[in-house]
Amino acid sequence: MRPPLDPIPVPRTAPARRSAVHQAAWFEHCLAALGLLACLSGCSAGPTGSAPPRLVLLLEVDTLRADFLGAYGGDEAATPFLDRFAAESLVFDGAHSTAPWTLPSLASCLTGKWPWQHGATRLLGPLGDGHLTLPEAFRAGGWHTAGVMTNFLAKRDAGWAQGFELWDEELATGHEGSSAEAAVDKLLASYDQLADAAPLFLFGFFFEPHWRYEPDAATADLSITRFGDLGELRAALAAGELDEADLTGLRRLYAAEVERIDRALARLAAGLAARGAWDDAVVVFTADHGEHLGEPTWGRAPWVGHTIDLSETLVRVPLWIKAPGLLPARRLRPVSQVDLGATLLGLGGLEPKLGESRSLLRAEPRAELFLQVDFEPELVRADSQRKRSLMWGVIDAERDEKWVVDHFAEDGPTGYFFDLAKDPGESVNLAPSPLSQRLELLRGLVPEALNGAPGEQPREP
Repeated sequence: MRPPLDPIPVPRTAPARRSAVHQAAWFEHCLAALGLLACLSGCSAGPTGSAPPRLVLLLEVDTLRADFLGAYGGDEAATPFLDRFAAESLVFDGAHSTAPWTLPSLASCLTGKWPWQHGATRLLGPLGDGHLTLPEAFRAGGWHTAGVMTNFLAKRDAGWAQGFELWDEELATGHEGSSAEAAVDKLLASYDQLADAAPLFLFGFFFEPHWRYEPDAATADLSITRFGDLGELRAALAAGELDEADLTGLRRLYAAEVERIDRALARLAAGLAARGAWDDAVVVFTADHGEHLGEPTWGRAPWVGHTIDLSETLVRVPLWIKAPGLLPARRLRPVSQVDLGATLLGLGGLEPKLGESRSLLRAEPRAELFLQVDFEPELVRADSQRKRSLMWGVIDAERDEKWVVDHFAEDGPTGYFFDLAKDPGESVNLAPSPLSQRLELLRGLVPEALNGAPGEQPREP
């Protein structure tokens, strides 16, 4: 059970998804409350005309499921700091990454482009230097930039440090150990080094709660900790060898990692507050994707990990923004992380132009959100074929409907269509049903955006 918290103004249980009409009304209410109607197109002095901030901080957590956080109604992990942080923020209930794994998702955040545009879609692939990145845009505007990276896939030699004045990847060593506390130390050190006359864009990427989930004193005796190898765990799951205690223990072990992140971020906020930098900072909190924890999805076999599909479990992510003059509120309408770049630049008082990105605070929100995964493992092992995936999809943000095509399905390309407003858990596939009146329109959106590929010419499985 979660420990009791002081009363907070934002409900800890996320509101249920609503109809398109209710969503539009809710959004208009939020805009009025935020006082943004005068400068939604990207004003140069913060959300209420105040002076630009001295610190813009982007905090991104690897493999963090939104439904494990109190701000979204989760009660499996104790996240008191993040709950209070959300209470001070504009919270997006329907935020989505562009892909279900790190490289394409992170690249979309940093370039404002969809995966097929930035091209960082394959394991161990680089982020090409032909893209203007978010830190480069901040530097061009006269800002200092610093980043701390803890994921071994996104390192300097693959182009991920471009635009950063300071870049620390010392903790990007792989799956062994937890590094959130050390990452906080490095972020504070970067702030101390660069917080002078120029404002600072600071980026922190935290590896937990990515596998492997490290046991602590409270979780060391869980039966699931006997699996130190993810392949062995997946094989046992596929063979039906995990009992209810194992699956419960898996979720508890994951939750313990989420709690470590909460404690680390609390210390980061305290450190910045002690330096007089937290209250007036623009702070964005998000994740690159979620995680399957042994649940069946779309009628397919259970799985542990990510990369394999475009389910809400993997592509729905936490997202909230704290900024001077931005009043606490919730936004229900689905949004995409591709729009983070323009949002951060606008809140920093800079021109909000970055790839396809448009500010999340605009009066006219994006109508369609695109999703793509083109994943192929580098190492051949028993579960390699299952991990291979080629899917694209679109979410109709006005109707809260989702259409996905799986090109590697056993019976050939297979469609999935979900009414997320009525079925947020994606339990009923409406693709073969005449109830899906919007099916043909949604089917055409993605091939048009992809210029006909790979939607019309999928790779051979």
